[in-house]
Amino acid sequence: MEYNWIDTESVPCIREGERIILFGGGQGTVELLHYLMEQKMHPQILGVADNDSTMWGKLLHGLPVVAPHSVPSMRWDRIIITTISGREHVARQLQAMGYEEGTHFCRVGAYPQTSIMNLLILLDMQARHEFLHQGDEVLHIGPGGFLCLETALHCLGFRPHSMDAYSFAVHYPDVTRRMAQYRSVLDFILRQPAVAAVGEDVVRARFAELFSEDGEGRVFVDTSKLPYTMPARYSAIPLPDASRHAVCSFAVLEHVRNPEAAVRETRRILKPGGHAVHRILTRDHRSFSVVEGYHPFSYLNESEEGWEAVNRDKFYQNRLLPEQWKALFEANGFEVLEFRPLEIYRLSPDQVEALHPDFKTPDGKLPPDFTGAVSCDMLARKVR
Repeated sequence: MEYNWIDTESVPCIREGERIILFGGGQGTVELLHYLMEQKMHPQILGVADNDSTMWGKLLHGLPVVAPHSVPSMRWDRIIITTISGREHVARQLQAMGYEEGTHFCRVGAYPQTSIMNLLILLDMQARHEFLHQGDEVLHIGPGGFLCLETALHCLGFRPHSMDAYSFAVHYPDVTRRMAQYRSVLDFILRQPAVAAVGEDVVRARFAELFSEDGEGRVFVDTSKLPYTMPARYSAIPLPDASRHAVCSFAVLEHVRNPEAAVRETRRILKPGGHAVHRILTRDHRSFSVVEGYHPFSYLNESEEGWEAVNRDKFYQNRLLPEQWKALFEANGFEVLEFRPLEIYRLSPDQVEALHPDFKTPDGKLPPDFTGAVSCDMLARKVR
């Protein structure tokens, strides 16, 4: 099995029968459970703690999902944090309970190396619209823990810059532990049709100029060629007006607390005629999990206050739907050149009945403009 959401090198040696609590009701826990079986480690998993109160009392692979405040009363030997998006918050939370990292708990969650798939989204849009040109300055918002897309953009002749609100355990500028992954990026790039217009030798030379060794076996990335800013908020991008030809993000906009501010900032830093490329995963992120009882629109069951309570100790997710994102860009000076929902989900009658009244007509039905679209890819051009 390929492990994307955990760092297997960070998984401690676990004794037979050791009593473990996993913290995080997502894919990291699923992968860790599989990894423990694969490594023939046989701890006693007491349960899965999660800050989402709507998960409490449910099951994840047969394990009870419990409230963090119940952790002190459970007889455990070690807590393993499997979440990645909220791992810093969870660590602080456990420290506030009197637990020490390394002694009582450890972190194994890792940000998935999916940015290369984001390159395919970008290249696919480019093939249809030809909006990027050699030397263009491209801002990537939210690279996560690996500057994969940035490496590819540099190799193909663009000038990337990335920024993120959190580190997600990124290795920068020392990339020694990630060089195998960076070399796999080069291999992937060389298989893409876009290389023909640049030349294989040029791509290899651009890749080589990104990295240097220090004489002790450590490898460092050239920060002038792959600039990275952290922390930085989407609602206050630390760049001048009209300074970038393109802005892109993938699975980021659904997490901003002020969507309109994010769209306005995108427009502000784009040059006239500049482009914005976004993949927005609007589905309720709890429905990605194997925890029972969630579908892509489960968050519409909550009032505004209720949803804020759900997000209080979690990585925030807003509830804008794909068509609302499209309308927001159009209302803020963009022409949407391409808009493609990734999925259509049909709510059952029971699911419609469970929706909060704020999201239904007075007679309890879905609004006429509700399409069931889940997540989307979008390309928009700044026109004013």
